[in-house]
Amino acid sequence: MMDFSSAKLIRLSDKSVPLPVWLRESGDDGDVAVSTRLRIARNMDGCRFPWCATDFELEQVVQLMHDVSVRMGNLYGGGALLEADSLSDEERMDMVAWRYVSRDWALSAKRRALLILGDGVTSVMVNEEDHLRIQAILPGLQVKSVQKHAQNAEEEIAKHIRFAWSPTFGYLTSSLSNVGLGVRFGVLLHLPGLRYMERIREVLDAAALVGCSVRGTYGEGTSEMGDFHLVSNSNRMGADWGEITGRFVSAIDFVINEERAARGLLFGGEKGRVRLEDTCHQAYRYLFDEEPKLTDLLSIISALRLAVAEGALPGRIEQTAPWIAMTGAEWVRGDADKGRERYQIIRRTAMLRQSLRGFISSVGTLRPSVAN
Repeated sequence: MMDFSSAKLIRLSDKSVPLPVWLRESGDDGDVAVSTRLRIARNMDGCRFPWCATDFELEQVVQLMHDVSVRMGNLYGGGALLEADSLSDEERMDMVAWRYVSRDWALSAKRRALLILGDGVTSVMVNEEDHLRIQAILPGLQVKSVQKHAQNAEEEIAKHIRFAWSPTFGYLTSSLSNVGLGVRFGVLLHLPGLRYMERIREVLDAAALVGCSVRGTYGEGTSEMGDFHLVSNSNRMGADWGEITGRFVSAIDFVINEERAARGLLFGGEKGRVRLEDTCHQAYRYLFDEEPKLTDLLSIISALRLAVAEGALPGRIEQTAPWIAMTGAEWVRGDADKGRERYQIIRRTAMLRQSLRGFISSVGTLRPSVAN
C-alpha cells in the first residue's frame, strides 16, 4: 500500500499507483456487469467553474486539494495527488483505461490534478468539468457500495472545503443537467448477446425510458467498442438519492436479465456452445497471428470474456478485467497520429499476448498452435 505523507505533487513514474479494485476482484452479476462507478460533482464556493476560470484560480483549486490530499491519505492508507502536466500522454491514457479519469480530463490543456487514494476504489479528478469529480468504482454491480465510498470521501473533503450550494437548487455544477445532487452512476455492461440477437438498441432504448443514458465505453465523448456499454442515470433536478438509485438499479437489472436471456437462446444448446468455442478460437488466432487495429482489441477481449462468463473457457470472470484495461484507451483521442497508433498497436498487442499465454497455460484448453 502506498504511503504519501509528504506534501508534494508527485509523478506517476515516481510512485506506483494502486491497481484499481475493479481490475482484481469480482462483484455481483459479474458475468454482465464489469464495473460500477459513481461520480459526485462538487465546486468550491466563490470560485468560477473550470471552463471560465483563470489559470490562477485553477491553480488555487489544485493547491487546496493538495492540502486535503495529505489529510485524506492518512485515512485511506495512502494517497497520491498526480499533476496532469507531469504525466506523459501514455500515462494519462493508462489512467483513462484504468477508469481513474475521463477522456476530457486526459486531453484537456487546463491545470488539472488527480487524487488517487490507497484503497484502489476512490479517486478525485480536479478541474475537469467541475472543480472536483469525486469517484468510487467497484467490480460488478455494486450501486450501494460505490455510493457509500463516494459519499464518505465527499464528507471528508467537505470538512476542509466549502462547496457551492443553493437552498433552491442544491449543489451548483458546471452542467445544468447535474445541478441538485450532482451525482452520476455508471455501470459498464458487456452485452454481446443482445448484439448477436440484434436487440441492443431496443433494450437500451427501453432503459432510457426509465431515466438512463448510454455513453461510450469510456464515458461521454467516446464511442461504444467491443460490446461494452456504459449505462448512466439521467439526472432530474429535485430528485433524491432513493429515487435516483431505485430507477437506475431497476433499469440495470432489466438490461442484465435481457442479456442473460439472449445468451441462453444463443449458447444454451450444443450447437450454440460449439459456435461460442469457435468464436473464442478465432479471437485467439486473430490476436496471435495478425496485427489487430487498436479498435479491434476490445472486440477480441469481448469474445474471450463471453466464453469465460458462459463456461466455454475455464477461468474466473475477474481474470478478464485486466484484459480490458490492457487494450488501452488511445483510440478515444480521435486524432490521426499514425506513428502513435502504430506504437500502441505493438505495445498493447504484446501485453495481451503475454497475459493470455499465461491464461492459456493455466486453463490448458486451446491448441498449442494458438498460443505460440
